[in-house]
Amino acid sequence: MKQYIREVIGLTGIIMIGILCVFSLSATHKKGIDSIKSAWQEGDKVYQVVDGMPRYPGGENEMLKYIATNTIYPETAKNAGEQGRVVISYTVEKDGSISDIQVVRGISEDLNQEAIRLVKEMPTWEPGTNKGEIVRVRYTLPIIFRLQ
Repeated sequence: MKQYIREVIGLTGIIMIGILCVFSLSATHKKGIDSIKSAWQEGDKVYQVVDGMPRYPGGENEMLKYIATNTIYPETAKNAGEQGRVVISYTVEKDGSISDIQVVRGISEDLNQEAIRLVKEMPTWEPGTNKGEIVRVRYTLPIIFRLQ
């Protein structure tokens, strides 16, 4: 009987040690994942204000020329007499590409979609920088639609 109790206590001790190891590894694993996640999120952060804002190739005047020459005024918007300002917000990625395009303030579905199309088709930008690092930057652009 004593032998049996020693074996049970021994087994219980081994099980308890195993459980403690699992909890310990889980906590360590979680800390590791949290630190990786934190580092990833920091590298993935989208800035609003940076030392060097992203730049359209050739500068703002070239961007205005691009918008003026590439805008296709939707027929339905023309017929309805729709005009005004569509405000678009998007992220300029570290490689200068554009992502996460959103209409902040729109006029109509047709004009909103035309503004989105214009931004989607823009050439690659010069990315923004912050403290010497290339970073993702949120950019807001008003696009004005006027009937002539």
